[in-house]
Amino acid sequence: MNSLSLKILVAPLDWGLGHVTRVIPIIEALLDLGHQVTVAGNEKQKEYLLQHFDKRVQYLYLEGYQMKYAKSRIGFLPKLLLQVPKILKRIKKEQQWLQNTLKQQAFDAIISDNRYGLYHTTIPCVFMCHQLQVVSGLHKRIDALILKMHYQFIARYKTCWVVDVEEDMGLSGVLAHPSTMPPIPTKYIGLLSQLVSKNNSINTTQEEEGLILILLSGLEPLRTQLSSLLWNKAIKSDRPIIFVEGSST
Repeated sequence: MNSLSLKILVAPLDWGLGHVTRVIPIIEALLDLGHQVTVAGNEKQKEYLLQHFDKRVQYLYLEGYQMKYAKSRIGFLPKLLLQVPKILKRIKKEQQWLQNTLKQQAFDAIISDNRYGLYHTTIPCVFMCHQLQVVSGLHKRIDALILKMHYQFIARYKTCWVVDVEEDMGLSGVLAHPSTMPPIPTKYIGLLSQLVSKNNSINTTQEEEGLILILLSGLEPLRTQLSSLLWNKAIKSDRPIIFVEGSST
């Protein structure tokens, strides 16, 4: 451990495993630099990360948002809006959890992956996300209002990391490349994957060239709906496909 070792708190959101898997390369980089990492999350997140880091990382329990999605496309937005009070309450509890935790142990920095309540006035705090602009599908004025509210939460942090590339609208288009950026220093940190090696490449054999890998996780019932769409595409394809589908149960 080097003399500049920092104690860093990393907290991924619990909406599916995507947030957990994308903090893996972040944690690996921090460990390689000799820093101490503590992960805050629920039991499922801890169980998954234990497979990768064993006892090299410390864990603290932090309750998730436990979001629920509607079964139909029409009911998606109303169902989500009805859960806004629960989301705001969860954000407030996150802030209370952080204040109580800091009374027991100190952190030199905090990396929050889409958790809005883990900010602090004296500790460097990073807000990491892949979506700056929320597209409601209602009207551009509604989207502009949501963006303004979103930036009010992000502004509580010192820096914003966007998980995408800046050039050519990146992978997520307008979601990560809005016309107006957050009011704090914002940096595109590229695409994150636990499958990418330290030299930023994926080792493949000649037989694996052209192979399509589909890794699917997320909250129900949207995960199953997306699975059905992808399966219908996959069975019509002539290319070799590996389909790995996670389960919420």
